[in-house]
Amino acid sequence: MEINNLRELIPAHITQVDIAESCNVSQQAVSQWFTSNVVPANRAQIVHKLTGVPLQKLNPAVFCVQGGK
Repeated sequence: MEINNLRELIPAHITQVDIAESCNVSQQAVSQWFTSNVVPANRAQIVHKLTGVPLQKLNPAVFCVQGGK
């Protein structure tokens, strides 16, 4: 079963506040990302490094998997 909900992908010990502080945004901004299931491209790398969630899961439209590459 594939998980498509960001909240379920983020390790439990990492809070929205942790992500917000790392990305230099408000906790409300991070909450919006979780609601939309998309992290803005300019913050996705930071969230990836903090959480280990693949970039393709954080923002599939920008970080799509290309076959054979």
